[in-house]
Amino acid sequence: MIIGDFRKWPEEKWLCSERLAQHLDYLYTCSFDKIEDGVYPVGEDGTYLVVKTTATIPFSEALPERHQRYMDIHYILAGSETIGVARDCEKNQPVEVSPAIDDHTFFNAVEHEMVLTLYPGQYAIFLPLDVHRPWCKSNEADYVRKALLKVPIFVI
Repeated sequence: MIIGDFRKWPEEKWLCSERLAQHLDYLYTCSFDKIEDGVYPVGEDGTYLVVKTTATIPFSEALPERHQRYMDIHYILAGSETIGVARDCEKNQPVEVSPAIDDHTFFNAVEHEMVLTLYPGQYAIFLPLDVHRPWCKSNEADYVRKALLKVPIFVI
């Protein structure tokens, strides 16, 4: 997991690989006030953008998840969100959900989960071995509007 704040992006950009910086630049320069909630293709490499405004849910009601083929970049536009995060390990036992969701492995619980709260302007990058529990209620807001950039891992 990598966390950052776009208010510091111009000074911190050099820390990222060129390809990761391109994806973060895309989010940094987007005018999200002109983009409606929805799913949008980004480029031709399989990257896509999800913009979603939703009520957040209690932490205990959200299932931790991870992906094998995509890296997630969660960028908070409004409200706030609490996200659980842990590195996957052999003690984490997957559970089946119905209907199944492509490229999602869900867990009832994960070992060594930490809690992160993100606010407008902040982002978190979750790699394929990062289990994360998104869409959870924070103490500050009961909704979140965020941009979620799904990047195929072969393009990083």
